[in-house]
Amino acid sequence: MRAHSPGPTDTTPMLPEGLRDLLPERAARRRAVARAVLSAFERYGYASVVLPAFERESVVARGVGGAVRRELLRFLDPDVGDVLVLRPDMTPQIARLVATRYREHPGPLRLAYEGSVVRRPRGRAHRQRQLSQAGIECIGFAPPQADVEVIVATLDALHALGLRDLTVELSHAGALPAVIDALPPDLREPVAEAVAARDRAVWRELLSGDELAHVERLARCAGEAHELAGWRDALAALGHADVVDALGAVAEGIAGAGARVLVDLGELRGRGYYTGVFFQVLADGVGSPLAGGGRYDALLGRYGAPRAATGAAIDLEAVEVALARGGAGADPRPPRVLVVGTPAARAPTAARLRAAGRAVAECDPVDDATVAALVAWEGYAEVLRPEGG
Repeated sequence: MRAHSPGPTDTTPMLPEGLRDLLPERAARRRAVARAVLSAFERYGYASVVLPAFERESVVARGVGGAVRRELLRFLDPDVGDVLVLRPDMTPQIARLVATRYREHPGPLRLAYEGSVVRRPRGRAHRQRQLSQAGIECIGFAPPQADVEVIVATLDALHALGLRDLTVELSHAGALPAVIDALPPDLREPVAEAVAARDRAVWRELLSGDELAHVERLARCAGEAHELAGWRDALAALGHADVVDALGAVAEGIAGAGARVLVDLGELRGRGYYTGVFFQVLADGVGSPLAGGGRYDALLGRYGAPRAATGAAIDLEAVEVALARGGAGADPRPPRVLVVGTPAARAPTAARLRAAGRAVAECDPVDDATVAALVAWEGYAEVLRPEGG
């Protein structure tokens, strides 16, 4: 199939920066990926919900950190005057749903979703960006069972798409994130930025004594999951025995799930949001994680419905990149037939083919050059011209 268009002119309607259209082949691939992921989640008892594209700012602000809150895309509802925001994350919406519609549910409650979020990434490209996700939230189920279930379900969903050679990287909010949050206020963000950039020289300028030793010890704890046992004594002396136990239980629980398991106690992703084990799923050659998630036991309480919770989201665009690298880039749509002729001539043929399960498009009589152009654009597998057409 080919797709092209003239170059933009001053009168060409353009998309906002950071957004894009998905043409039929890509859209079909996205739908196929989403269906496979949600089907895998259903096998673990997760029921799908459909959430609105925007919410009241006051609702979303309860569930996101200050940095995200400052970058929300806001607009005013002209009918009632509420400030609304495009969702940057679906988990606050799930929290609102649980607090309002499932308050009496005894738990565990398992919900799945699929849709787009809009974020304005930091860094050089200050542009809004729409991301497609499919995810799960497990509410009211205790660790480590819930953490193991969410990670295994996420891996099974990725495996169902044909993805292999995956790596799960485990971290814990009680390790370096907690240590940084205990620093004097003026040091927290500079140290966090240095640690996130793995810039040892900068954090050594900012810290000294026990604080420096503590940060450096945790930052060095990165490796295979079986190395946890060797770190235990040193980490227990620093007050992190519970972190080692929690990570060890999850690592053991996912050991047979078909992925390499690493541990990194120098990871700060989700600082201020996660409260226990958190993770990301990586694949070689893909520049961003395929999935990520973790335990966020404090979030539901902000919505008046305190419960233990853990979840995960799969980045559908990153998954498509991984699939393309593995050679799974073919058009997922069924082969289509183009039936060319007058309405009276083509209708019986088109009806017969559709009844047999074929995908059929119809066209009025046109010359061979136009038919050839249609085949080039749309990728029809077959062209039929019924008699009398």
